[in-house]
This record gives sequence, structure tokens and C-alpha cells, in this order.
Amino acid sequence: MLQLTGATDQSEDLHRLKQVQTSIYALDQYLESTWQIDHSHINQLWNGILTSLKNFDINFPDATIWCDEINRYLHHELELRVKKSPLRFTMRYYYYYKSCDIKLLRKLIYYMYPSLKTHLAESDWLQFDLITEIYDDLDDLFEDCNTYNANYFLFGVKFIGSDKIYEKFDEFLGVMEREVMLMKKEQLSHHMDEIIIKCLSHLELTRAYLSKQIEGDFEERINKALIFTEFLKN
Repeated sequence: MLQLTGATDQSEDLHRLKQVQTSIYALDQYLESTWQIDHSHINQLWNGILTSLKNFDINFPDATIWCDEINRYLHHELELRVKKSPLRFTMRYYYYYKSCDIKLLRKLIYYMYPSLKTHLAESDWLQFDLITEIYDDLDDLFEDCNTYNANYFLFGVKFIGSDKIYEKFDEFLGVMEREVMLMKKEQLSHHMDEIIIKCLSHLELTRAYLSKQIEGDFEERINKALIFTEFLKN
């Protein structure tokens, strides 16, 4: 995205964005590695995210608003600890909030370079974000068996079965493809071509991964996932 700005030196911008990304990553890592949450530590990590926005001249009260989607994602993860499954959400809703980090970084880029909106609206990235988050869940499937991550596909295999969750993902990817093709038909900017190409490329990769991840002894590995040792406790 920064390439579209025309700015010659983006090193400072990249550094500031990296600080935000690092602070979000610290929160994510804590949630993935810890079941019994220390809420004082969560507050410390949360304040670290808000503080990172000061580099963009965004004050603390406003930063809370900017990070509303990250806060929603945080609550989804915390609700695992009270036995609330991610499967209660639609895939569109769940992956919308799971892509909160990239949306915040993109929002900051638009904030630094308002002229970008004349090329691409923030909403133009919606399908791309959903597709890439689904790909990440599939790619991380077996890695997530060793964490406390709310992987939607992982929970789907465990609680509704591999056939049904496969159909659900395949159907949703079909919806994404139709929406992307509609974007192609109605595109108002040549910059949309880049997003459309990215979407279609990631769709192909994601479908391939979806088929690949249900081969072999995958159900046995998922049934032994670390998160279920806690999630299924009485």
C-alpha cells in the first residue's frame, strides 16, 4: 500500500507501523500461550498497543476507539476461557474481527496518506482480508494444536465434523469468489486490479490448503489439540 503514496522515504512510517504490529503481536502471543489469564498483564499489553499509537499523534482516548476491533477480537479469545466456541459466530463475522491487526495498520496508513482514498477505499480490502485470514487458520492448523488459539477450522473438525466444516469453508470461499468477481465487474479504479488479482490468487491457495489439511491422520492430531484439554474440562 505504501507504494501507492509516492513517498520517497518511508523508513520512519514503517518503523512506527512496526511498533504497533509488535505490540499487537505481544498480546496475541500471550493469549496463545496462556490459558489462566492474568488480567493485570492483559491490561499492560493492551496499554502497550494504545501507547504505540502516540507515534501517530493519536491520544489515549482516541486510541481506544481506533482499537475497538482489536478489543472485540481480544474478548473473543478471552471467551474461550468460559467455554464459548468460535463456531457460534458466522465465518464472515469471526474472520472480520480476526483480521483486526491488519485493518488497524491499514487504517493508520490511510491516516498518514489521506490521498490514498482516491485510489482505493478501506472497504475495498474486505474480501482480501477475509480470504487471507482463512488461509492463515488453515496454514496454522497443526501449529495451533499446540497453542490456545481459537482456530475456527480446528473447532469445526472437533465439534461438527470434518465433512461439515469442509463444506462450510468451501461454501464461504465460493461466496468470496462471487464477491470478488462482482468487484471485477464494477471496479471504478485500475488499482482495484491489484486487489482482485491478490484475492483470486489467495483463493486458489486457500482452496488447495483446505483439501490438503484433511488428509491422513489430521482428525487424530486435532482431537489431541492442547486447547481442548482445557476447553472440555468440566
